[in-house]
Amino acid sequence: MQDGQPRVTVKFNALRQSARVICKNQQRLFFIESAGALSGRYIFKNEYGIEIGQLTNNKANGYDGEVIINQKKYCFKQDTGGSLAIFDNGGLKPLVTCLSQPASYRAVSADNKSLLLGLCWYLLLPAVNEKVMHLPVIY
Repeated sequence: MQDGQPRVTVKFNALRQSARVICKNQQRLFFIESAGALSGRYIFKNEYGIEIGQLTNNKANGYDGEVIINQKKYCFKQDTGGSLAIFDNGGLKPLVTCLSQPASYRAVSADNKSLLLGLCWYLLLPAVNEKVMHLPVIY
C-alpha cells in the first residue's frame, strides 16, 4: 500500500489455479501447476501457456524456498505467524515483507503461491524501487 492505494493486487482463482496480478496500468494472468504431488515444486505459466518460472518449497519444513520468474531467482521465508519475506537470491535484507494468512504446520498454501508469484513479478517491473518495502495484509 502507498498513500492508501494498493501497489499490487493479486486475485487467486482456486478453481482454475490462476492468479491475476494488477499493478497500476499493467495486468497479467498466470497459471500455477503442480510439478508432482510430492515434489514441492510448482510451475508458473503466463496467459499464453508459456512457462515463465517456478516455485520450490524446502521439503524439510515447507516454510521457505525459492521462486524463479523470468530467470531471476528470489528466496522466501514464511513463519507460522504469517509473516512472509522475499529476498534477492543470496541477499540478507528482505526486498519485501508482508503479513499473509497465518501458516499452519504445512507447506505454503496455494493462496500464498499466488501471492509469492505476484510479489516477485512486481519486483521485476522496471519502475519498482529496490528499497525494502513493508506491505500490510493484502488479503
